[in-house]
Amino acid sequence: MANGTRRAVLGGITVALAVLGTGVIARAQYGPSTPMTPPAPKATPAPKATPTPMATPTAPAMPTATPTATPTPTGTPTGAPTATPVNTILDFHAMAAVSGPYVGTSNPVRGVPGGGLPWTLGHADGTLRSDGMLEVTVFGLVLATDPSVPQAQQGTNPSPTFMAIVSCETVEAGAAKMTNVATAPAPATTTGDSRIEATVQLPNPCIDPVVFVTTTNGAWLAASGR
Repeated sequence: MANGTRRAVLGGITVALAVLGTGVIARAQYGPSTPMTPPAPKATPAPKATPTPMATPTAPAMPTATPTATPTPTGTPTGAPTATPVNTILDFHAMAAVSGPYVGTSNPVRGVPGGGLPWTLGHADGTLRSDGMLEVTVFGLVLATDPSVPQAQQGTNPSPTFMAIVSCETVEAGAAKMTNVATAPAPATTTGDSRIEATVQLPNPCIDPVVFVTTTNGAWLAASGR
């Protein structure tokens, strides 16, 4: 058989018969006899989008409570002791120095005898409170320039310490009574300066108090007043 190619149509299928020498090679082609178009290459799939991580939810801020001020209790609690108010019962800025008829023991004031010689005073201040706190300051409390005073002692203070006496009129067992209370000695200069601070036990009531600056033997040198 000579070499060649023959085509035959079998049921819509074109069959090409190739005659090659003594053998026949048959190739079947489906569809039309036109050459087959190769399939289009597959589209490369688009890369998947990386998912955006979800934001960690933030807890809502809790409202800050404004601290409430603790109310200040008013009034005195039932059963609580009531403090006794402290008042100034005597405040003076002058004192009278012992002189004249009050020198010596002939005319005591509130039971307190006067010093044995006349004295003179530059300035004085004092305060007496209802709780017994006493403060007295004297400046220039010295022996007077007087013929009865030895000349060498005039204008000086021979006493190294002064004391104070508080005298009150009070009531005891329904009767009137005078009570005098004294402080401990306080240092005094030779020029007659001294400051006395002490707490004394006052009677209750303490009426018309008088404050004396005295020697250590209890004779007054200056008294509140003028």
